[in-house]
Amino acid sequence: MPRFCWNRQADWIDTSAQMAFNARNLARIAERIGCPGREIDAYRQEHAAIAAAINRIAWSEADGFYFDTLADGTPIRRFFATSYWTLPAGVVPEERLDRYLAHLNDPAKFCRPVPVPTLAADDPDYDPENGYSAGPVWIFMDYMILRGLRSCGREALARSIASKLFEGTLRLFRSTGTIWENYSPEDSGRPAKGEPDFCGWSALAPIAVRREFLDC
Repeated sequence: MPRFCWNRQADWIDTSAQMAFNARNLARIAERIGCPGREIDAYRQEHAAIAAAINRIAWSEADGFYFDTLADGTPIRRFFATSYWTLPAGVVPEERLDRYLAHLNDPAKFCRPVPVPTLAADDPDYDPENGYSAGPVWIFMDYMILRGLRSCGREALARSIASKLFEGTLRLFRSTGTIWENYSPEDSGRPAKGEPDFCGWSALAPIAVRREFLDC
């Protein structure tokens, strides 16, 4: 199929997974605050319905990955890290996990010197320093993946990714004296195209990632 054009209508796997994530959390909140069982069940049923749709429409058995799809259901075979929103959403069946997570250990895809690039390294549009959302590492995305890995019991993989991420961001901090909006997955010694002094989500690396996955 032709290269994806960004203004085409599509069904985004991250948005769909986030809706499942919301329903899952609302069910937990409703249970904690003592809502009637029918309300809790409604959220659980919503989560189950979204999960079923994701697994029916977005999963590629040939690729072992969840893809965005065009409005007609055609898969957009681009390996974006946003796919891994399915982990904290709790929609990935156990029997699919090994193949799905293998891409995080594949140097041709997401296992770069500083993981996890937003777009797989073997994609023709991969641009690790100037690609913005087509290559550079975004710390909030990595944090989502780490929490998702922990939620499905893949602690060793989470710690491995966290260690490489932390060390990569630390090296750039030492050479530039600041925290950056995003980072090059190739650990080039130069920041990716983004803003300096960006202590918003990028502060997750020296604080939350280190505390939750490396100091535990």
